[in-house]
Amino acid sequence: MTDLRGMKMNVDKTIFVLSGKPNTGKTTTIVQTHELLDDLPGADELPGFSKANQNPDDQDIERIIDVGCVRIGIVSQGDDSDKAIATIQEFQNKNCHIIICACYTRDTKGSIMKYINSLPDSYSCCWFRTPEISGEWLFNDNEKEEACKAYSQVTANMIFNMIKNHIKAA
Repeated sequence: MTDLRGMKMNVDKTIFVLSGKPNTGKTTTIVQTHELLDDLPGADELPGFSKANQNPDDQDIERIIDVGCVRIGIVSQGDDSDKAIATIQEFQNKNCHIIICACYTRDTKGSIMKYINSLPDSYSCCWFRTPEISGEWLFNDNEKEEACKAYSQVTANMIFNMIKNHIKAA
């Protein structure tokens, strides 16, 4: 594998996939991971790539960040499978070593899962399933939201630490 300058490096390409039903913390986890990565020394967004949302209520992000010689593609939108697949393909074309994405489990075609599972061996895949916190007799709405946020933060930290290991190995 080569780095962004065409030099040899020994970092495996990895795709981190957060899968789950709606409102279970996929986007929150990806945004939190992005914030952690953005704070790393030397982290720079790829100029001209990041796509901002027009809707201020929409948390979805689509970014490429370079940290040293490691390129990371981040997309949180998983409910539009065609758009998510096109973005993952764009990340591959932009030589992203690491991709972080969401996968909506109610995608009736299952196309994101099929696409990710069909990726060549050049990408290893790490799946995270967001929990569906239910049981009104156990949790009220505020407790459910807090539990999802806590799970998201733990998962974001885990993904962040795995990515830091990739960066150190580069």
